[in-house]
Amino acid sequence: MDTGRISLRKYSGYPSEDPDQFLSDFTAYCTFSRISGTDNRKVAAFQLHLQGPAQTWFCCLDEDVKGDWETLKDAFEQQYCVANNPPVLLVETEQFNNLKLQPNHQIEDYFCKVIEKGNKIQKSDQEILLKFIQGLPDQLAFFVRAGNPSDVQAALTSAKMGEAFGYRFSSGLTSKGNQPATASVAAATRADDRITSLEQTVNKLGDTIERLLVSPKQDLRDTSHNSGRNSISANSARVCYNCSCSGHIRRRCNLASGTPNPNSTCQLCSQRGHAATQCKLFVNIQSSNSENSNHPRNTRRGPLGEQQ
Repeated sequence: MDTGRISLRKYSGYPSEDPDQFLSDFTAYCTFSRISGTDNRKVAAFQLHLQGPAQTWFCCLDEDVKGDWETLKDAFEQQYCVANNPPVLLVETEQFNNLKLQPNHQIEDYFCKVIEKGNKIQKSDQEILLKFIQGLPDQLAFFVRAGNPSDVQAALTSAKMGEAFGYRFSSGLTSKGNQPATASVAAATRADDRITSLEQTVNKLGDTIERLLVSPKQDLRDTSHNSGRNSISANSARVCYNCSCSGHIRRRCNLASGTPNPNSTCQLCSQRGHAATQCKLFVNIQSSNSENSNHPRNTRRGPLGEQQ
């Protein structure tokens, strides 16, 4: 088997590095390279993958510790693993507290990171659950809390459901690149449209109530005016009993005398059913002229004052 292409990142012993992950990777490296646990080559391979402060620590160990892999492994865990190293524990705890779901990350990746960090610093299941929810965007976290999840796995399921409903508003990118999250954006757009429509309806109701409270008399006048228009419209369909024409009623008919003629339209009042000579307006004008001609002021007098 060709092992020349197999590489393992070296461990320096700094707080930012993960000693548990290094041990796990080293075990896989030895399995792939067929290095047995009792072979001194495993200790040699381990030394070759140390550098910096970790290499210095290895060189200061007793020969008895270096001679057995299990003893060397216990010494490494005692020196660098989180539970036995306060500086590393402090760094891991800070990283755990700062975990958040990033816009370009999937919820499953964030979930795995919370579980990994929480188990490393020996957090309880309840603390891991609370941290998972706290690291979600506000609206998505509210949706998950409303479901009252019993464990972190139930919280993950609720978060995925909330993402499908569009509650992950802060997520503008997917984890596969810079493509927009079409489903989330579409769901958010529909929700915004419903909110906008509801706001418009509320504004219209508010304007109507305000108008009724401020000017009720004006509304009553408008109502009476509209009722008058409705009565006029109703009268336009009625038939006059005097001239047998539509458009007016008997008490408003201007036919003075004579026989009604439905084909005639009066030039004075524009009513149908009579001519101008039969119109009450024409009769009134004639009567007024006759009275004026017989008035004393309109009588002509001669030079001696007698009437002519």
